[in-house]
Amino acid sequence: MVLKYDDRYVWDHWIFDDSEKFHIFYLQAPRRTNNASERHLNASIGHATSTDLKNWTEVGTALEKSNSGSWDDVATWTGSVVQNPTTNEYLLFYTGVHKSNDGLVQAIGLATSPDLIHWEKYGNAPIAQADPMSYACQENGSRDTDFRDPWVFFDQRDATWHMLITATSLTDTNIMSRGIVGHAISEDLFTWHVLPSLTGPTGFGQTEVLQVVEENGKFVGIFCCGSDYIKEKPERFITGTYSVPMDSPTGPFHFDRADIFNAPNIYAGRVIRDREGKLNLIGFLTAGHDSQAPCEVSDPIPVRLTENGTLQGD
Repeated sequence: MVLKYDDRYVWDHWIFDDSEKFHIFYLQAPRRTNNASERHLNASIGHATSTDLKNWTEVGTALEKSNSGSWDDVATWTGSVVQNPTTNEYLLFYTGVHKSNDGLVQAIGLATSPDLIHWEKYGNAPIAQADPMSYACQENGSRDTDFRDPWVFFDQRDATWHMLITATSLTDTNIMSRGIVGHAISEDLFTWHVLPSLTGPTGFGQTEVLQVVEENGKFVGIFCCGSDYIKEKPERFITGTYSVPMDSPTGPFHFDRADIFNAPNIYAGRVIRDREGKLNLIGFLTAGHDSQAPCEVSDPIPVRLTENGTLQGD
């Protein structure tokens, strides 16, 4: 059964597997009206658990916006969860949003937990934010600052934590192609150094909700993009979830070979291994117009590695 609530919208999400339960963290907002677009500026982070990726038990709200005047006082958006191997505590990296100069500013924050249930925000400031020397942001003339959806993982090659970030090119102003993969690194998960992006403009206007998956020694990037932000692509490239071949966990990315999952209306998809070790795609149900999105999280869809180096439904 899908994860849905009568009283609220649920959409972007990320999943942490503690070996006994799958923990899904998701954006949620009240269903006050039938206009789903209103959810974005009213988002908090909810939490549910499952043993089979199908039947979910609600835990409650994990994180929500801070008081007025804070850097995350509008909403808390998409992120990821990892466990600190040194202390065993859990870390939730999330997008914080505030308003400034008639625009929205996104930055990356952190919360910690001893048990995946009780979360406490770390400090009163972002741990990573857009560098105006490398990313389009308000400091260099953009109306908004796009710097969101942190995906954090440990790379054995350099014994370093890496963060992939949805960001916007400083040099490409075309909203149909300027999406890039932002990058930051850390040695301790708390102090982060924002680096130049891992890509130039990708040909997609947005590379939202990034993730890296390894299958049979091959690396694949997962991202999503709306049809309004795609140019010069096949007609089947509509609003949906995409995968892109990668040479390593940090690239290079081959966006010229990116392909859309054959899962209509599935957005912000995440790929997760089930208890049998098989890959599955889980996303939220969207619509051609964001205002009409039903906003509920799908059941798992089995996926496989293709000869093109992408992932696709069986």
